Amino acid sequence: MWQDRARCLNTNTELFYPPRRKGQYQESAEEARKFCFGRDEDEGLCPVIIECLLFALEHEEVHGIWGGLSSRERSGLRTRLPKWLQECDPESIRRVQDAVVGTTEATPGHQEET
Repeated sequence: MWQDRARCLNTNTELFYPPRRKGQYQESAEEARKFCFGRDEDEGLCPVIIECLLFALEHEEVHGIWGGLSSRERSGLRTRLPKWLQECDPESIRRVQDAVVGTTEATPGHQEET
């Protein structure tokens, strides 16, 4: 399962459900996001950030930080993504999917770096 590869695997899950009080929410949410986006430039993204975000979107999670996004941020993404996909040509969608999942196969119109 993707959860077994998550950077937050052995972390207290309460961290990903920040308190709703404004003064505390931002600080707690930013601490949780460090697991998703990395604590510094060298750490990089969590290896399953996309799977985590997709899980939350597919299961309509309304609480917590999933894939680095809050419920409000995911809601906005959920409403914009279908419209964006309708406006994109199939090749653009495939290229985005390839970039997200890290596909390295050569594709027509795409030069591999050497």
